[in-house]
Amino acid sequence: MRLAAVVLLVACCTAACSSGGSASSGDAAATSTTAVAPAATDPTCTQFHGTDGPLSTAGDRPEGLLVDAYVDEVGCLDRVTFELESLGDGTPPGYTVGYQDLTQQPLLDEHGNAIDVPAAAALVVTITPARSTDPRLPDAPPTYRGNLRLSYGETHHIDIVRKLPDGASPDAVRWVIGLDSARTFLVDSVTDPTRVSIYIG
Repeated sequence: MRLAAVVLLVACCTAACSSGGSASSGDAAATSTTAVAPAATDPTCTQFHGTDGPLSTAGDRPEGLLVDAYVDEVGCLDRVTFELESLGDGTPPGYTVGYQDLTQQPLLDEHGNAIDVPAAAALVVTITPARSTDPRLPDAPPTYRGNLRLSYGETHHIDIVRKLPDGASPDAVRWVIGLDSARTFLVDSVTDPTRVSIYIG
């Protein structure tokens, strides 16, 4: 089903169509169900109309609790998906996804030390409002119990996917995706389950 959802008409991708509106730099659709490329029939990704970003949503969104994160391939694309438990109507939280020059603006750990990202390009994902702990329960237990550094099989361009500390922003979940170079990407956020996915071509 996941692959079938990605294999759509080239014309749809060219027009960047979606059920929630057009995805564009700075104001991407938050509830798109559009596949981002005809991945299975285009092994070289010539029909993938990504952007070098940044991409972000606008407007209020219900809070989400991070419950899972994983990496997979969809044809010629790499995909990183963050699944969340919605504390609202199922609408995904907002997001900002963009490249960050770590030589000028390093990512910091809990102690203020620079985080090593062994990759040529760093794509930083910020999901907000979101948490990886549950504020509704005593002591706010973690909702995300996975690895801070994701394990996965073969990918096209991904070198590392790492969760960043929650302390930098109490209402945001942040990850960094390290790539072999600055690649074009698109973001898709959907319900059932509530999730935000980054497609990298």
